[in-house]
Amino acid sequence: MTAPSPPPPPSADSGTDLDALDGGLARSTASQRAAGGLRGNAVRATQLLIAFVCLALICLNGWLVSVARGYETAQISQANGNLARSVAQQVDSALSDVEHVLDDTVFDLESAELSPQALERLQPTLVNKVARVEQLQGLYVFGADGRWLVTSEALSNEGRNNADRDYFIHHRDDPAPPAGWARRSRAAPRANG
Repeated sequence: MTAPSPPPPPSADSGTDLDALDGGLARSTASQRAAGGLRGNAVRATQLLIAFVCLALICLNGWLVSVARGYETAQISQANGNLARSVAQQVDSALSDVEHVLDDTVFDLESAELSPQALERLQPTLVNKVARVEQLQGLYVFGADGRWLVTSEALSNEGRNNADRDYFIHHRDDPAPPAGWARRSRAAPRANG
């Protein structure tokens, strides 16, 4: 087999062939440019679509986080409201129980004579009242001079006197209860010894 011969070089006569070749080359380059432009537009459109989808996902995620936060805030608010109502109800119940015991004790003291024998008979009643109400640590009845008359504790009342205590002085001078005073009983065990 023989090798194919190369095409003959263009001659001066074949100027029209060159023009035709140049025109074909120009048309081919323009069509390639147009095809490249379409491909560039398609790539740009795809990039914009991806950016839009990512932005939409970010916005959707932000909205979901906001809705979840609002739901959690509402749940926490409701739980705190329930807790506050429960604590208020418990405090009301405790105060009601203590008030009932105190009213009974005042009635017993007002209807009885304050002789030592009558006060001795009252001591087991005070013990029973304190045992029924867990909010009470003890009941103490003081004389006008601050001396302990009777108590629910198994302590000796001899020599015990609260005349120097702030709450006793306040009640001796003004029977209205003082608001906000912290009181520590001398009969109560100390937390720190």
